[in-house]
Amino acid sequence: MSKQRGRAFWERAFAQVEAGQRPAEVARRLGVSPKTLSWWCWRLRKDQQEGVAVEVAREEFLPVVVRDLVPVSGAVELAVADVQLRVPVGTDTSYVAELTQALRSRC
Repeated sequence: MSKQRGRAFWERAFAQVEAGQRPAEVARRLGVSPKTLSWWCWRLRKDQQEGVAVEVAREEFLPVVVRDLVPVSGAVELAVADVQLRVPVGTDTSYVAELTQALRSRC
């Protein structure tokens, strides 16, 4: 049974190929068919040529400043620009990352 992958997955793979990595190596590392990766690279290049926005998701580290070492009492507070976000301890980290990214893009 094949696993469905979204456009963002293929955009990240495409970015690796565009950055100079060998398509066969990228496909092997991601566990996808080289033919499928090749098709997506063709499709995304075509979209770029036609002016369709191709948003490449980048993984990046955000600076973290630890102000006080105090026990966490059920919530973690994040500051993004002038917005403060408080999330309960145990919240899914991918959700927090998406929320933080969305806030950064609006601030």
